[in-house]
Amino acid sequence: MGRILDNIMSNSLQYTPKGGRINIFVKLEQNRVFYEVSDTGTGFSKKDRDKIFEKFYRGDEARGSKEGHSGFGLYIAKQLVEKHGGSIKVYNVKDGGACVAFDLEVFNNR
Repeated sequence: MGRILDNIMSNSLQYTPKGGRINIFVKLEQNRVFYEVSDTGTGFSKKDRDKIFEKFYRGDEARGSKEGHSGFGLYIAKQLVEKHGGSIKVYNVKDGGACVAFDLEVFNNR
């Protein structure tokens, strides 16, 4: 769980401008927990949304030039979420900025 949030938060911190906001929403429903991490950055381009979970994908040129960005963060987050019986998606929030939403099984009997 920590690795998932760390990878998502690292992206939000990297692409949210100074003075911007990162919001985290958590909701528990039956045996699932739902998370949304949104920011006031530039959001995802259409190309990014289509490829964001691919291994080594680094986004557009401006995002890819950031130091320390290897293209593994959201790929790893997706792998871990799916191993815990969940799903993950990205989208842009209405007022701009990016959102990563995912859910996990709270009790996994596998």
